[in-house]
Amino acid sequence: MIASNQLTMTGVDGKSVYSFADDGELYTHRIRKLPSGEPREEHGIVIETELPALQGGDDYDSECVISLSWVDAHFDSESILQKLIEIPNSYDESIADHVTNLYYYEHLGFDNVRLRFVDRDDDRFRIELTGACDDPNNGPDGRLDIHVDTVVRLRRVSAEQTG
Repeated sequence: MIASNQLTMTGVDGKSVYSFADDGELYTHRIRKLPSGEPREEHGIVIETELPALQGGDDYDSECVISLSWVDAHFDSESILQKLIEIPNSYDESIADHVTNLYYYEHLGFDNVRLRFVDRDDDRFRIELTGACDDPNNGPDGRLDIHVDTVVRLRRVSAEQTG
């Protein structure tokens, strides 16, 4: 299983490529309570990488964290390969919360997400992920197109989570 382990951001300032040092995490069977009190089964991914300081910004490194979740009746690690998961909007009205988020020096909505599980080796999955968010370097008119090719490790979560 070969992945580039890279995050590519393309915006009006050009293209930037960052590497991941570690595998991301894939969690499954997380229960979230809806505002109505009903439980909802979610699956999700959290990916982190270190980034250099923003151009013209403070002289400190930051991290980029991508998190997303989706509802699926049952997570099947065999049939998930080549499955396309689409999340059009960061904010989900049914739970009154964001289901996708990209932390890039600030929390940003992460829209038009397309996630594909490409390959599997035991509890590690190669994923390809695309989406778009506002570009904090270029104001409200700037957009960043995001592409990720990396590996995530399955971590089953069965404890109930709220909120």
